[in-house]
Amino acid sequence: MATAEQRGFLREVIAEAFAADPWNELWPHESPRSMLSDISKHGGTDLGAKYAHTNLIARDWRRLATFYERVFGCTPASQERDLSGKWIEDATTIDGVHIRGIHLLLPGWGSSGPTLEIFQYSPQGPELSKEINRLGFGHIAFRVDDVEAVRRAVIANGGRDYGEQVTTRIPGEGAITFVYMADPEGNIIELQSWAAEESRGTTNRPPASSWGG
Repeated sequence: MATAEQRGFLREVIAEAFAADPWNELWPHESPRSMLSDISKHGGTDLGAKYAHTNLIARDWRRLATFYERVFGCTPASQERDLSGKWIEDATTIDGVHIRGIHLLLPGWGSSGPTLEIFQYSPQGPELSKEINRLGFGHIAFRVDDVEAVRRAVIANGGRDYGEQVTTRIPGEGAITFVYMADPEGNIIELQSWAAEESRGTTNRPPASSWGG
């Protein structure tokens, strides 16, 4: 069962979504009541899990943090981290480890949302391949108003293109325009923008079922 806090948060999200789409054009087969019923039955966990952060290991954490702040409007969630000592050695199993970095609030989630944790290790580990189809975590994605404008901002701040910008229709959900790019250290980023089906307007809210990109 969902916790009271989870149910309250999801109710707010659903109410906001349907207030922006009062005619149910984007979700024609759903209703707030039915979605809330589904949440009560299936949308929670009795373990109290809540997504906290994604960790990104950097060669130069300050440079990478500046990139995400300038391009995507991420903001520091707390003071810089400077971690060393036996406790972090025990946690990481790395003798003599020293970690510096910061947590950045991700755009659109307020001051209590999940963060991007950018850490720089000493000693540094091996460089891994950053192909889009490598095993493990692949990329992070940002919904944006204008994919091309943000693409130019990524490049202007030290990032680069990875693939070509494409637009395709996802049946029952709408059209998505997206492009894969790389940040200044080669980590893959997706920029995406959604348009409602049948030219009913544009939206950057996620469709009823998640895009797999």
